[in-house]
Amino acid sequence: MVLATLVLGDDESTPKEEVVAQSEQSTEQEVEEVDYSEMARSASDVRDLETALKQLDESIESIRLEGNLAVVRYDSEESAWSENTMVKEFATDSTKILAIIQENPNYSDIAFERFGTLVDEKGNERESGLIKALYFEADIDALNFENFTDMVWVDASKFYTNATGYAINGAIYPKIETELQYNMKWANDPETDVYNVYF
Repeated sequence: MVLATLVLGDDESTPKEEVVAQSEQSTEQEVEEVDYSEMARSASDVRDLETALKQLDESIESIRLEGNLAVVRYDSEESAWSENTMVKEFATDSTKILAIIQENPNYSDIAFERFGTLVDEKGNERESGLIKALYFEADIDALNFENFTDMVWVDASKFYTNATGYAINGAIYPKIETELQYNMKWANDPETDVYNVYF
């Protein structure tokens, strides 16, 4: 036989569930946003400049100094859809970086370079310069970046024709758009110019 006892109580004697109000406090610390453009504009050390610019453009492999010349090297492993795309993206990416670095008084001249692996007709591979561009301070100072950046987006040849000098590898140059080739200075006479389109 089982004896069960049931205790009935009224509403007042029934314990009420207490709700503990807790203020939700964020345990996450506020992360201070870093303005990498500003960091690049004020970097006096090339390592700081490289760190900032790599955050702004993942295709940058390294930056080195040769006297007052800051040399920006793009990742040689980065792929491009075509030679034409490579030439255009090099121009637009470099213009964005040029606009930032030119505001930094620690660097007066700026060069850009992209290397890559070329395969010859016999199947041999070799690392070679694909595109290079050089801007001396006087040529940089002549640019109005409020307009120039947009101009390069529309017509990449503007980046090359305003450069102090540029070079496009002979394996790349014949494969870019005829209009782009035509708009680049020195393209019609690569034999006689100091800064010509061939390496």
